[in-house]
Amino acid sequence: MKLAYYLEDNELQREVMLDILNQEFRETVHFVSFSRLDDLRQAYSQNVPSFVLSDLDVADANPKQTIEFLKELVRNDIPVVVVSGQINEFAWDAELAKVELLPKGSGLKVLKEMAGRISASLGTPPA
Repeated sequence: MKLAYYLEDNELQREVMLDILNQEFRETVHFVSFSRLDDLRQAYSQNVPSFVLSDLDVADANPKQTIEFLKELVRNDIPVVVVSGQINEFAWDAELAKVELLPKGSGLKVLKEMAGRISASLGTPPA
């Protein structure tokens, strides 16, 4: 299973976090960093089955496109997790109820817990 992970952080921190996560969960979960909606769409077109979006702010340049993309993932039963997302109340609706929201500042700890959960659900412990 691959996990697409959007992390808006400095590049060195992002690479270190991805390294730690990929080493620990390399058998079941693959973390990929994205910085643009187009990158997420590309991963989706390559059948990446699970998405974690960090610091997602749909009040940015393309809030409608971002929300529509999330809805498309949900409609196709793809797990979506938003870490510290700033999705405004007007954009959020019942169709996005399956999206899991995680608190800001959770970072590596929460991602490791989530990867552990996914790994356990697949019946494979982390490496």
